[in-house]
Amino acid sequence: MVSDGGTRFSTTTNKDCGSCQSQHIYHFLNTSTFTEYTVLDSGCVLKIDPNAPLKQMSLLSCGVSTGVGAAWNTAKVKEGTTTAVFGLGSAGLALRKVQEQEELLRSLVLMLMLPSLRKCWGSTVLVGIYATPRTLPLHPMELFDGRKITGSVFGGFKPKSQLPSFAQQCMKGVLILFL
Repeated sequence: MVSDGGTRFSTTTNKDCGSCQSQHIYHFLNTSTFTEYTVLDSGCVLKIDPNAPLKQMSLLSCGVSTGVGAAWNTAKVKEGTTTAVFGLGSAGLALRKVQEQEELLRSLVLMLMLPSLRKCWGSTVLVGIYATPRTLPLHPMELFDGRKITGSVFGGFKPKSQLPSFAQQCMKGVLILFL
């Protein structure tokens, strides 16, 4: 947990051989959302409409909010504009075990991103979590013609003040959430 640097859970292995070893389970971005039980930092908890369907609302915790928010909040994409999405999504997660391929694919996506931007007003929003720091493979002069690159955490949403209304929009069908 960011608040104290500690962990809240551990797992025990080797139960059958009489010698138990405990391993710490660390939180990812203060949440540990893929657990049956969890301990959360109060900054990661908010109230939504009690009538909201939890299966759909659980999607708002990261992936949907990050992707939709990057378009709506950060890039300010408007209806009728041309937009391209470059991404690894679950393919990126599947490649976690093949480090060399992951580095190659991420670099390829970053190299393709800049030339695809319209000169004078094209923009890119980078999202995602990188295990180690990366550099962008570009020459600074490529940005002097008006292209923009920016990053977005959680899609630019302010969780406490904006997620409850985003949940309401999803309940009204502004955004259809599929499971």
